[in-house]
Amino acid sequence: MTSAAPTTATPPEPLRVLTYNVKHLTMDRAAVVRVLREVRPDVVALQEPPRGVFRGRLRRVAAAAGYRVAVRGHGARTTALLVRADAVLGDLRTRTVRLPVRGPRSRRARPILRGVAVLGIGGLTVVDVHLSLDTAERARHVAALRRLVASGPLGDGAGPGRVVLVGDLNEAPTDASWRALRALLSDALDLLPRPAGPEPLTFPAHDPRLRLDGVLVGCDVAVHDVAAIDTAEARRASDHLPVVVSVAVRPPHR
Repeated sequence: MTSAAPTTATPPEPLRVLTYNVKHLTMDRAAVVRVLREVRPDVVALQEPPRGVFRGRLRRVAAAAGYRVAVRGHGARTTALLVRADAVLGDLRTRTVRLPVRGPRSRRARPILRGVAVLGIGGLTVVDVHLSLDTAERARHVAALRRLVASGPLGDGAGPGRVVLVGDLNEAPTDASWRALRALLSDALDLLPRPAGPEPLTFPAHDPRLRLDGVLVGCDVAVHDVAAIDTAEARRASDHLPVVVSVAVRPPHR
């Protein structure tokens, strides 16, 4: 009697996610298309997508780059998520969450309404955020994000383990928002399997000196690579450089 050879589980395919503040697509929209076509991530997490009467720009840019819009509008507000039109990515689950608003609502002092776009894909939950420039409002939004991540961003109680939080945090990694989020998640740079290269600085695009655009992940997420896309096209496309991360569900320990 012979015993069967032990089987080895096939590692999950990495998911490539690009986070990108596109400044309402008011700079060089053709350059945005070329950046997306060159990098070809599976998921694109946008901050400052065009809204209102200009929202058609997003659909046209996505289509020209080979993507479809998965999450936009409603509670997502200043965020949106695209997925590759030609990719077989399985069932997608989506959610939008409005962030709290305080302060005056007059026409002269109308606050920016901000939200969160959420996408469940490939066993991971991508959370797209765009934090406020105002320190007090940013702190309130981070508190709301912590509650959202802790309870499961898709509303399923799954917790933070498989979360990939990306976006424009409008702070450097040493500041309060990053520190608060790192109580639940880890900076993706800290989890690279090999020594990281240059820090992926993202702002301002023409002369990047700050890392405002970040990737933080839960304990069940393996990080394969993180890089800023610093090309001539990216510098023309927006005032932020995009960041691309390659992630997968971490295999269970045996």
